[in-house]
Parts: sequence; C-alpha cells; structure tokens
Amino acid sequence: MEKGVMIAIAVALLVGLACQAVFIEKDYTKSWLPAVILKGTASLIFAGLGIFGAIYTGESFLAVMVCTGLIFGAIGDIILNMRYFFPKKDSLMFICGALVFFMGHVFYMCAYLSRVSGILWGIIAGVVITILLDIYFSPKLDLAEGMKIGATIYVGFIVILSCIAVIGAIERRLTGDVIQMIGTILFTVSDIILIYYNFGKDKRRRWHTIILSTYYVGQVLIALRLFFPQ
Repeated sequence: MEKGVMIAIAVALLVGLACQAVFIEKDYTKSWLPAVILKGTASLIFAGLGIFGAIYTGESFLAVMVCTGLIFGAIGDIILNMRYFFPKKDSLMFICGALVFFMGHVFYMCAYLSRVSGILWGIIAGVVITILLDIYFSPKLDLAEGMKIGATIYVGFIVILSCIAVIGAIERRLTGDVIQMIGTILFTVSDIILIYYNFGKDKRRRWHTIILSTYYVGQVLIALRLFFPQ
C-alpha cells in the first residue's frame, strides 16, 4: 500500500474517531443539532473509506455489497439521530432506522455468503446463540409482543452474520477476513446492547458509550477490510 494512501486512511480515521468521540458526549448531554452533524460526518467517513477501498483494490462483488451495506449504515445512523428532533414520531423513526440498518446487514450477508462454504454451521451456531440471548434478555425488556418478535428476528440475523464471518475467517485465514470478522462481531454486540439499553431498565452511561464505540469501530473495520486482498 502506497504511503500516500496510508496517510489518507490515517487522517480519515482520526477525523472520524474524533467526530464519534465528541458525538458520544453531545448525544449524552442531548445537544441534538451538533450531535446529528457529528454523527453524520463520522458515518460518511466510514462509508467513504469503504468506497475508496473498493476503488483502490478494484471492483468486486464483495466490495459492492460491503460498500452498499456501509452506505445503508450511514443513512440508518442519521435517521436514528433525527428522531430526537421529532419526539412524537420517536418509535416510528426508530423502526425506520432499524429497517435501514437491517438492509445494510442483508448486503453484508450477501458479501459473506459468496466466500464461505460452512454456511450451515454458521446458521446453526447463530440460532443457538440467539435462543440463549432471548432466554436471558427477554424478561428484562419492556416490549410489546410484536416488537419482541421483530427484535428477536433482527438479533438472530446479525448473530448468524457474525457466525458466518467467524467461519469465513477460519476457512480463509486472510487478514482481511479476520478484520471483517472482528468488525462484524463488534457491531453485532453494539446492536444487541442497543436493544437492551433502549427497552430495558438499565440506563447507565457506560452502556451508551459501549454501544456507540463498538458500532463505529466495527463499521470502520468492515470498511478497512476492502484494502486487503480479497
């Protein structure tokens, strides 16, 4: 990788992480306008990194799917934060944001499935983990039955996605696949804690920080995987 490319990536990462760090503080203190601007900027940076990585290494099915997933993630970020400007439509915008995120995960799944042979094992492991998570978290959440079913399906999908990413990293043993695996696990952890934080009783600040930190680092790692051999 050329020195100039490495410097450009490093600068983008530093700016993105700085925006995300300040956003976490602004979001917690409910300073919504700067929070939305900072979050939007940070999200556009990880989406931009993915697009740059795809162009730099050459277009491929994996690159197109991952870039599309990153773009949906950036849009989902903006929607979720815009809901604070429209408190009467909070639930509707949360659902819309979650659906946009889910579409991003679908594109990630398409990218991962094209490179993994042990798909069945990933599905089995994902279903088992989802059942265990549901048993543990379900009694702690204040959710209507329909929302609870939707949350379980969403969590099941991203957990299966993480399991398939793990299998892909084991099968291929390439640096890019390992980075992709770590990134996928991080945003999966973030989404699971987000559901627990939004619909549970534990509102301690540390959960808020963990959600936003693991999500952003996860998305950045998925974008960076495109700079490695595919």
